[in-house]
Amino acid sequence: MMERWMRVVKDKRFTTGATIPYILAALRDPIGAVASADTSKEELRALLVEMRDDVPPPECVVILWCSRIEALVVSSRPTPPAGRRRIQSPYDPDRGLYFREIDGYQVTDLDSLTQALWDLHKDVILEGCFNRENRQWHHIDDGERREIESTLHDDE
Repeated sequence: MMERWMRVVKDKRFTTGATIPYILAALRDPIGAVASADTSKEELRALLVEMRDDVPPPECVVILWCSRIEALVVSSRPTPPAGRRRIQSPYDPDRGLYFREIDGYQVTDLDSLTQALWDLHKDVILEGCFNRENRQWHHIDDGERREIESTLHDDE
């Protein structure tokens, strides 16, 4: 069975992938709920661990820049991308989380990637603005909640 976060990443509504704040919002109960800074950062780290360790081969997950929405997104790929950095899974040397360079951050491991992504997204996450449209962060409305619910329950 596909992980819930992967259902969001693979949602056909997204051309490139889903943003980190959007994925976190989709996984919360209720969808789009606001949580404390500590809880939110823990959720982010746990999500990154799953993306690094729990993607079934041969697929892989890549964090990359989407110029259309001007934000980092999480994308699923059938094969590892060339030229991307990787944080290797400690459990399987063939698994890992791929990412692009993040301007202003020295990303060397999962903790530094978590910190970089937290620094970039903490304000919108803590404000509950998880959805990126027209290059602006917005709250998730009822229509978007229904879309997320549908995505999470497809083919269960």
